[in-house]
Amino acid sequence: MLASMRFVLLIWRSWAAARTRSELRALSDRTLRDIGLERGEIDSLFR
Repeated sequence: MLASMRFVLLIWRSWAAARTRSELRALSDRTLRDIGLERGEIDSLFR
């Protein structure tokens, strides 16, 4: 049971990270600059 809960949590975290990464990529360069990011830094946030 515990292993299946860990697996579900891993899948949920992966999905949430992919969604966040996608939303960040959709922002304009100006908005990214306003929050202190560059487009090239987005993927490094999720490693």
